[in-house]
Amino acid sequence: MQYTLGKRNSHLVVLTTPEQWARICRGAPSGVVPLLGRPDPTEIATAWLRAEAPELDASRWVQDTRITGLLCNQPPADVLQVVSLILNASRAPRRVSPASEITLPDAFTQQVLDVVAARNNWRSSLLQWHSKEGRTSFQRNFLLVAAMFRNAPVAHVYAQTAELSDHLKEREAVALEGQSSPGVIEMVDSIDAELTEDDTVQFSKPGWDDAVLNYFWVDRPMARTDFLAWMAKAPIARTTKFLETFTPEDRLLLANRVGTFAVRWAVRHGKANPLEEVVIAWRKDDALWATAVDLISAAALHPTMSRFVHAVLLRWSKNAAADRSALQKLSVDVCAGEFGRRHTGKALRRLRHVAETAHDDVQASLYRAVRNLWADASARPTLFSSVVEWCSADPSRTEAGRRSFLALATLLSQEDPGLPVLLSTGADQPEFPTADLVSGWRTLLDSGSVASESARAVSLWMDAAVEYPDQRPVVFNVLRGAVDTAGRAGGSHPRHRLRDLLYLWQPVPAVDADPERVRLRHELVDLLDHDRSRSVALYRPVRVGRGGPTP
Repeated sequence: MQYTLGKRNSHLVVLTTPEQWARICRGAPSGVVPLLGRPDPTEIATAWLRAEAPELDASRWVQDTRITGLLCNQPPADVLQVVSLILNASRAPRRVSPASEITLPDAFTQQVLDVVAARNNWRSSLLQWHSKEGRTSFQRNFLLVAAMFRNAPVAHVYAQTAELSDHLKEREAVALEGQSSPGVIEMVDSIDAELTEDDTVQFSKPGWDDAVLNYFWVDRPMARTDFLAWMAKAPIARTTKFLETFTPEDRLLLANRVGTFAVRWAVRHGKANPLEEVVIAWRKDDALWATAVDLISAAALHPTMSRFVHAVLLRWSKNAAADRSALQKLSVDVCAGEFGRRHTGKALRRLRHVAETAHDDVQASLYRAVRNLWADASARPTLFSSVVEWCSADPSRTEAGRRSFLALATLLSQEDPGLPVLLSTGADQPEFPTADLVSGWRTLLDSGSVASESARAVSLWMDAAVEYPDQRPVVFNVLRGAVDTAGRAGGSHPRHRLRDLLYLWQPVPAVDADPERVRLRHELVDLLDHDRSRSVALYRPVRVGRGGPTP
């Protein structure tokens, strides 16, 4: 290739990530990779600040020695985290000392100090707050819930604090009814927050809510399991005790908050426990399930999170335990989306493991995933080969192969709406060997588990034989081969099933029946009977005489 390119005075340019290049560069000539150097963190921060907040003096920020210290030698991803903190600090309401404004640093200095503290997860400030004399567990839990329930009505923060206290088995008695326990305003004041006009809790320190969650996780290792159980169920909670309504939009905002925390923590610590709790708890709520799929799909495409998430999806696809079927289903749903289109090989590997599942809802998701992946023309040959392999492989994958082939057999071409895609021909259509089509149809007709869907598949293919005469030989040969039981176990059940399905397609006799449909039905049934008579002839008894065996 190098010789050919040089002869033509041409170059091959490959744009890829450093991680991807490290995997594919074996055998490449030396010197083909230009030394791009490391991007200047200060320049990255300046460019982003000017783009996101033109009103800010970006130069003043990046030239401050304390900010420079945070940016020095940092990769672009960490630089963007600092930029996010700067933006949040500049937009946060200014905190005023109750004693005097004169003793406070000027606003910019305060914002810089906030960014530095936020970059260190506000660890010193949180330690000072938690260790203050007289601090109660209810206050600690209220801070934790307020950090998790960002922008939620304070009444629900208050109620969920009691729920969390129960989950953590707190000994301190809390009664929300009446006035024996501290009220909302007192609790908001105790956590150094503010109550907005729409009765939501607002923190004035950038990154404070994330820091609170991180502090709890590090500080209370023995409470993590109970916290995860509460966290996963928090968006599901519904109550009518308050005049304020916890709207569906509020629930989705909270779900995104919970899911984002679970994804980030799982990636950071290399453990999927929070994610698994969330996925299993949200399985029965369609809106929350869609949120979980979206969050993990985004993480699977993220440049820094993707490797860990890919491994988690692979592990989940192998987990067939009854109480963990939600993990398999989520793996399939993610593979059915953008992840499957970008990483088709990886998606099919995960679907291959899921193909062994016995859970109906997971198999239904597999059906949809196969159809979604088919939309990518480049994935079709590999996808079809995988489905055929499931159909002809060990029995544990047969049901998934049956449903997956059914998904393709009943999918119609966009160019020819009456033609199944497995019969269509075109520039972006691979050739499907007759033997592979026979294998898929045989699996479909071997069982009555998908009887109604099989009837639809037979109807579509026979309709195609009527509308597209050039496809009749293919349709007839495939269906005949699918019920050919010569040398196979299973008897004549597939043949009887196909005859029944043909009768459903075109009953005979029938009023106002289309003569062409009747003729085709009779023609195929006669061929099936002929094939049957030939297979029976193999077992015709013979009489051995002196001149040799005679029939």
